[in-house]
Amino acid sequence: MQHSQGIQKRAGIRDLTFIIRTNKIEYAPAETVHVIANLTNTGEVAVTIILGGCAPAALFSDPYGTIWFDTASGKSCLNGIVEAPLEPGHSLVVSYEWDQRDYHGNPVPSSEAYQAQAGSRFVKASDGQLDGGLSGETWFFIRSASNGS
Repeated sequence: MQHSQGIQKRAGIRDLTFIIRTNKIEYAPAETVHVIANLTNTGEVAVTIILGGCAPAALFSDPYGTIWFDTASGKSCLNGIVEAPLEPGHSLVVSYEWDQRDYHGNPVPSSEAYQAQAGSRFVKASDGQLDGGLSGETWFFIRSASNGS
């Protein structure tokens, strides 16, 4: 006789917390912006994060929707999909840096708020089904250039 082991809990996107933050809220012009993204499995069962063939990336944009820089820009990607299992209680932490320059190497405008956004492309639930993507954002401010002081 076979014994039932009970119903296995399905773990998926609802079992994850995603936090993205900068190391401070305000930066001087040309100062490097440091961003940390932390994805934690708060559930009881492992899930799989689908990263695609590229390293995780962050987008930097202004309040008007202009994307000033993507950390994946100019980087080659693998032909394939990278799957990263995330066990209960474990985190996937990724850090990014931005030198406040656009795609052409020009400084972005100061006296402006900016958004850093990152996320995963897909999450594979414990039952093997795709749960969709997960993203987060944080805002920070670039001060105006000082006037000779």
